[in-house]
Amino acid sequence: MNEQKPLVVITGASGGIGASIAKQAAKQGYRLALVGRSRTRLEKTLESIDSTDVQLFPVDIADSNQVYTLFTSIQQTMGPIDVLVNNAGFGRFIDFQEHSQEDVDQMINVNVNALMHCTRAVLPSMTKRKKGHIINVASQAGRLPTPKATVYAASKHAVIGFSQALRMEVKNDSVYVTLVNPGPVNTPFFDEADPEGTYRTKVAGMMIDADQLAAVIVQAFGKNKREINRPIWMHIGAKLYQACPPLVEFLFKSQFHSK
Repeated sequence: MNEQKPLVVITGASGGIGASIAKQAAKQGYRLALVGRSRTRLEKTLESIDSTDVQLFPVDIADSNQVYTLFTSIQQTMGPIDVLVNNAGFGRFIDFQEHSQEDVDQMINVNVNALMHCTRAVLPSMTKRKKGHIINVASQAGRLPTPKATVYAASKHAVIGFSQALRMEVKNDSVYVTLVNPGPVNTPFFDEADPEGTYRTKVAGMMIDADQLAAVIVQAFGKNKREINRPIWMHIGAKLYQACPPLVEFLFKSQFHSK
């Protein structure tokens, strides 16, 4: 009897990086549970996948009650989860004082709280089995914050801190935690974050290809990889910023105000 293929759960799988990860993972033979708010959009992702070992779960993970019901359902119908990709998230690039409180609460809820709820839902099974991999998609913005990305940067900074601490907590349980910090990726993310297209136009030449990033992420499945940072030059810039924020803010003032 053949061993069952590993099961990968991807949140935010209805488009963007999540859909690209789904495509790349299917090529490698993984079984997939795709999670997103819209069944219609999840079905579009499914159309681009060459696999029959995929199930769709249209759920709003911003609702914590739905999250725990979701993961119970996945594990009952598909079995133990081997890899959780916490990819769901969104941003809005405007001045902080222009954000409504609803904006702030929603961004923190989706980008941070939902990610933690999903992680909490899978950890008991993973630690019990002494096997599992949690991949959290954060952002270079979490280490290199810029104007008009105050709330988004704060949410991703939280994901970075959470992931680094969690990695140490579950190390002895043989559960891996990988942090993904991409710069601007060529996805529909900017349709909501930057509806006027100002920032997208300015960074068009440095946009990361979603499929290429997804391929790197999928290659890390089941491996004890600490971080994936793309592009490398932006990661280096973030390191310099942490070492000397005033100097970097002075030298790259115009770039920081490109949104």
